[in-house]
Amino acid sequence: MLSEEPTARGLASGLMIANHGTPVLLELAYESWYYHLVDLSNKTVNGLMMPESYFEEFEVGDSTESKVARTISESDVYEVAGLSGSYGELHTNKEYMKKTEFGQPLVQNTLLIVIMEGLFKRVKWEPAIIAAYGRDNLRFINPVFIDDTVNLEMEIVDKERRDSGGVITMEQRLFKQNDDLAVKGEYLLLVESQSES
Repeated sequence: MLSEEPTARGLASGLMIANHGTPVLLELAYESWYYHLVDLSNKTVNGLMMPESYFEEFEVGDSTESKVARTISESDVYEVAGLSGSYGELHTNKEYMKKTEFGQPLVQNTLLIVIMEGLFKRVKWEPAIIAAYGRDNLRFINPVFIDDTVNLEMEIVDKERRDSGGVITMEQRLFKQNDDLAVKGEYLLLVESQSES
C-alpha cells in the first residue's frame, strides 16, 4: 500500500521543471505551501526522507487527491496566451464572451492540463517515473472560468508489466469548487520495477 504523505521527489521535480519551464509552471510551484517544507538538496519533507513507489506497489483501485486546490487567475490565462501566441476571443475578450452562452472568457484547455500536472505533484503518490507514456480519452466536460478553484482526484485503473518496469494508467478528474467535473482523462506513466532499482 502507498504512503499517505506527499513526497519530496515529486515536489522537488515540480520546482525544477518550473525553474526551467514556463512562468505558469513557476507560479504553480511557488504557490504550494509545501514549498516551504521541501529541502531540494536531499529530497526531504519536514526532515524525513521520502521513498519512491515502484510499479509493484500500485494496485488497481488505489485512489488519491491533491492536498491543495488551485485558483486560476486572469494572469494565468494571459500568460498561456502569450506563451502559445494564441489570443483567441474565447479566452481573452470579455466583451465578446458576454454575448455567448458562457458569459465570460473560458480558461484554455492547455492551461488546465498544466494545472493538472502541477496538482499531480501534490498527491500522496511518488511513482519512480521512467517517462510519461501519454494521455488518453481526455475530455473537457464543463467550462472553467477565471477565479474558479480546481482540485485533482486520481485512481489507478490499469497496470501493464513491460520489459523495463510497467505502465500505470491513472484516471484523472479535475473538479471545480462547486464539485462540477471539469476535465477527465487517463494519464499513463512508465514506472520502474522494484527489481530494477
